[in-house]
Amino acid sequence: MNKPENNQIDELIARAVRGELKEAERRDLEHRMQLDSDLRDRFEMEQSLEQLLERLPNAPVATNFTSRVMQAVAADQRSATSSKRAWWRIPFVRLATGLSVVTIAGVLSLNEYRKSQRNEMVRSVASFTEIASAMSPEDRPALAFRDFDAIANLSVPAESELDLELLVALQK
Repeated sequence: MNKPENNQIDELIARAVRGELKEAERRDLEHRMQLDSDLRDRFEMEQSLEQLLERLPNAPVATNFTSRVMQAVAADQRSATSSKRAWWRIPFVRLATGLSVVTIAGVLSLNEYRKSQRNEMVRSVASFTEIASAMSPEDRPALAFRDFDAIANLSVPAESELDLELLVALQK
């Protein structure tokens, strides 16, 4: 990899060959070339290369070169744009993509529903376990289910009766 110092020297040589150096820069370059023979060789090689390039004739360019380049660029852009979207024009691809999205959304929703149902069941079992742990070990099954049918068959009074009974109880 080139060092930044070498890049600066190459730039200095290129500007010297083109005659773009200020007087102080030119003196600095001459001083460096006296101290470093490799630098002098590089400068002379650049100078001879520049002279050879100046002797070459200019290459002929067609009069409609710009318009031909612009037409080629436009054609290339059209082909790139049409090839990117060509697959989407096929009805089967659109249908398959739509169905895939709907299926994925359905599967994710079902998974989330099942997860919430499992969490609800875990909470129910946890609350039952808390109640069962408060009972003595001998009475756990009998107490837990002994009065289940009786409680389920109880008739619940109408709301107005409950409110009236509550009001009477609170007034006492």
